[in-house]
Amino acid sequence: MIDIHCHLDKIKDISQKKLLENLKKEKIKVITSSTTPSEAKTLFSLKEKLPDLIFVSLGLHPLEGEKMKLSEIEDYLNFIKKKKEKIVALGEVGLDKYGKNIPFQKEILKKFLKLSKEVNLPLVLHCRGMFDEIIEILEKEKIEKVAFHCFCGNMTQFKKILSHQNWFISISTNIKKSKNVKKVAKKVPEDRFLLETDSPWLDPFSNELKNKPWNIKYTAKIMAEIRKTDEKFLLEKALENAKRIFNFVSSKN
Repeated sequence: MIDIHCHLDKIKDISQKKLLENLKKEKIKVITSSTTPSEAKTLFSLKEKLPDLIFVSLGLHPLEGEKMKLSEIEDYLNFIKKKKEKIVALGEVGLDKYGKNIPFQKEILKKFLKLSKEVNLPLVLHCRGMFDEIIEILEKEKIEKVAFHCFCGNMTQFKKILSHQNWFISISTNIKKSKNVKKVAKKVPEDRFLLETDSPWLDPFSNELKNKPWNIKYTAKIMAEIRKTDEKFLLEKALENAKRIFNFVSSKN
């Protein structure tokens, strides 16, 4: 099984040693994502400890990107370019309606889209309240492989995403608390969904930063109940779908 989006470096309620031990015990692959340039080295350090289970995605959260100078962002993009053989995706990147400089967010996003085509890597997209805008940009730039992290759009946007062959909907552990996520989980085709936790956020059992990658089993359980299917089947399909978009099995350590 695989959690396609989490932040291992931000899980603080258990020790790193215990975290890694549990990942091994659960036999769960994870894609851990950066939201700032400073997080990148930490993620590579974690990967070295469990190279067969931990994979890295490098990105820039739109609200963090707003705080940076364009020259700093260019430096970061050049850093990512040099690390392209060691990562499986670019992300998370995207648009966030709570930002103070949406035009700058769009400028940063387009730079990442250009880089994704240059290095031939998929995108893990953060989008809050701006799905119409981000879909329009992706279509204009002809971006092929996309994972919509923690999808929370409406059904019209959902259908628009599914009209693109290699755009995937990621179902999060927020399925317990969100009627919209339940609705999406019921309707998404079995070959177009992924599973994620966004750990340590979106803990299904509390409102604290205590989520863990292995909680995708809980998401799969609820999703299986909604779809009247088997939990194990959904975990296997999510892994199969992840291999199609990320090709992580062939990434180098």
